[in-house]
Amino acid sequence: MNSNFKIQNHPHQKFPNFLYAGAGKSGSTWMFEIFQDHPEIFVPISKDIMFFDRYYHLGIEWYLDQFSNVKNEKAVGELSHDYFLSEETAQRIYKHLPNAKIIFCLREGVDRTYSEYLYDQTLFQFVPKDVYIKGFSFEEFARMPEIVKRSDYYNNMKPFFELHPRPNILVLFIDNLRKDPENFAKQLFEFLEVDSNYKSDRTNEKFNQARYARSNSLANIAYFGGSILRRLGKPNIVGGVKRRNWFEKILYKPYGSTKKKPEVPSEIIKRLQRLYHRDYDKLAALIGEPLPKEWFKNNGL
Repeated sequence: MNSNFKIQNHPHQKFPNFLYAGAGKSGSTWMFEIFQDHPEIFVPISKDIMFFDRYYHLGIEWYLDQFSNVKNEKAVGELSHDYFLSEETAQRIYKHLPNAKIIFCLREGVDRTYSEYLYDQTLFQFVPKDVYIKGFSFEEFARMPEIVKRSDYYNNMKPFFELHPRPNILVLFIDNLRKDPENFAKQLFEFLEVDSNYKSDRTNEKFNQARYARSNSLANIAYFGGSILRRLGKPNIVGGVKRRNWFEKILYKPYGSTKKKPEVPSEIIKRLQRLYHRDYDKLAALIGEPLPKEWFKNNGL
C-alpha cells in the first residue's frame, strides 16, 4: 500500500473533513453525542478510532471503511482526543488530510489531570492498582511526566498550528461548555459549516461525569476486551456497546452521597498550577486569545 497518497485521491466519495484532536477529559464525549445527533454531521459510532496514532498500521483503506455509512452529511469526521500528543501524529494527519478542520477543547491543566486521576483508578492505565492501594496521591500522579504531557497544550498543539491554516483550527474551552452549552454547540456547527440553528435534545445533558467502578475487575475486563477489539480493527463494536445505557450503569457509579471524590488541599493545587501553567503565556499567544480567567483561580477540586 502506498502510504503517501492523500485521502482526497481515494475513490470514496466522502472522506473526513474534520477531526477532534484533543484534549482528553475536556468535553469530547459531549461533542461526540451532539455530533451524532446533528443530521448534517457524520461521525462513526465509535469515539476514539485512534487511527493516526495507535492504529496507523491498519492502513488508509481500513480508516476509510469507518466512514462507509456516510450519506449526504456535510461534515464528516471523528474524535480521538490523544491525536495532539505526538508531533508524528500531527504530521500524519496533515499528510492525509491537509484541508481538514481541527478542533481542540481545553481544560485548565490541574483540573483536567484530577479528572484523569479519578478515571485511572477505575482502569489503572497509568498506575497499577496495588500502588493506589498503598496511597498514591493526586500530586504524585500529577507530577508523572506522561501525565504532565497530556496537559502540555502549547507544545502539543504547536505542530498543528505550524501545519494547518489558522482558519481551519478551532480552539474552545470547556469552561464555556459548562456555562452555555447551546452557544458552545452553535460555535462548533458554524465552524463545521452545518446548520448552526439546529437544537439537539441532548445539548444540556452531561456525559462521562466523574465516576468510580462498581467492580475494578469487571471494568478492567471490559476495557481490555475493548482494546483487543480495537487492535483487531473493530472499533465500532466497542462504540456500539459503550453507547448502550445499561453498559455504563453496570460498570460505574457516579461520585455522590455514597462515595465522595478525594479532596485536594489548595496548597497542592497551587504547587501544581506553577508546573502546569508554565507555558500558558505562550499558549495564549499561539491561539491568539486570552485563556479563561477561571484557570487562574484556586477554588479547590
